[in-house]
Amino acid sequence: MKMASIGLGKHEQALALHGYGVEGIRDFMVEVGDKVLESGHVLFGVATVENAYDEPAIIEAIPAAEIHEREAELLAEYMRMMPDLPVSNIDVLYVDALGKNYSGTGMDTNVIGRFRILGVDEPETPAVKYLVVGDISKESHGNALGIGLADLTTQRLADQIERKAMNANVVTSTFIERAKVPMVLASDEEALQTAVRCNWGVPPEETRFVRIPNTLHLEYLYVSENLVDEVLRNAETEVVGDPEEVRFDAEGYFEGF
Repeated sequence: MKMASIGLGKHEQALALHGYGVEGIRDFMVEVGDKVLESGHVLFGVATVENAYDEPAIIEAIPAAEIHEREAELLAEYMRMMPDLPVSNIDVLYVDALGKNYSGTGMDTNVIGRFRILGVDEPETPAVKYLVVGDISKESHGNALGIGLADLTTQRLADQIERKAMNANVVTSTFIERAKVPMVLASDEEALQTAVRCNWGVPPEETRFVRIPNTLHLEYLYVSENLVDEVLRNAETEVVGDPEEVRFDAEGYFEGF
């Protein structure tokens, strides 16, 4: 429905629908999509649904008259298969990189539990106290949309922001909270130290910490030792490797993933 209502109309149609804010996406987008499909100019659509491993799980051709109903069913299938974090309460979540190639919002809002849209309630889970994002993907070409979903970031990421591209993207969506640059720290190490320091009433060794490469690829991730038993309650998870100290390079950034 989004492709029919916004994609075919490109930038002009995106501006028109996003101009109505959340209602434009939630309500009017569906109405416009229905009109486009009823016009007779669209014969069918090809739907793809990816699983938690970024692999096609469903590929299906759908006649135009059935797209409205079938898309809702496929969306429910995706929500069942989508990647998610192994625990619901996190003190510090570190995301190695945001990127348009990982999510249209830079970081998948369903994965991190943050929408950052004025007037819209945030999801109850996962509950993340402090979110740190350390870098931006090369494929994003400096479009750091989604950086406003974080609480802290690094100088490395801040130096790569191409504001013209990011601002154009966020103005089209009207969700400007997502482009607000958070507190900038010199390195990963300093950003994490700051998050742990600000985690009121929790000793550093008891911090519930999770590190992920991005919000699309969650097959492998790091958790603090105090979360291992909780993570293993999920039968689909397993521990690979032994506990190790957090390692930073000479500039204070993580040494790969």
